[in-house]
Amino acid sequence: MDKAGPAFWDGVWRGFEPEAYPGPIFPGHRIFDRYLPHEPGLLFLEVGCVPGGHMVYFAKHFGYTVDGVDYSSGGPLVEANLRLNGVSGRFFQADVFNFVPDRSYDVVFSAGFVEHFDDPVAPVARHAELAKPGGLVVLTVPNLTHFNLWAARRYEPEALATHRFDLMTPDGLEGAALKVGLETVFVGYEAVTFRLVCNVGRWDLPARALRKGLALLRADSIPNRWGSPYVVYVGRKPLTS
Repeated sequence: MDKAGPAFWDGVWRGFEPEAYPGPIFPGHRIFDRYLPHEPGLLFLEVGCVPGGHMVYFAKHFGYTVDGVDYSSGGPLVEANLRLNGVSGRFFQADVFNFVPDRSYDVVFSAGFVEHFDDPVAPVARHAELAKPGGLVVLTVPNLTHFNLWAARRYEPEALATHRFDLMTPDGLEGAALKVGLETVFVGYEAVTFRLVCNVGRWDLPARALRKGLALLRADSIPNRWGSPYVVYVGRKPLTS
């Protein structure tokens, strides 16, 4: 069961506006750029795709043909983002577990999706089902442990309550992927030494100062369990089961 639900996500995206593509600044970009194929026309699906920024990124940077599925009512925002950025793509409003696409995909991706379920394996398995044999499954989850767990408990407890923690380590994320038969290409923390992933009020300025200090010391790109904001997994679906 998804611990968030459509009403939660409708509230998250309410008031968002379409945005021009800011360039390849998305979490995990350096990992994606290294491990994902740069082959225009590959078929891509984002699971939980609102507001559509990742679809634009994968279309612009990799040349993928993009689809997105989401059970919230944010489809108009996705479609507006695609139009604004000149990207051809399709949006499907559906629960991904009941979604019956007309194609299978070379790359199946989600950001901040799989960690919302009581059963940590089921959403990973669904990603694998939607991928072609030989295709890639790409997952990012927030690292809500250590500093980020403290910040979320203090400043965003309602959002924190929608998360489950089984997949918030490289071992946990890879373990779920191995259970559904995926072959690991990469798993690890994003190469960012410290970044808080929620709004921290008066602590925002000190956090920014710390990040700037790390950058000046050239120590801002160290993946670690304490302060890196995301865990990233890239896995391949075997050609034969």
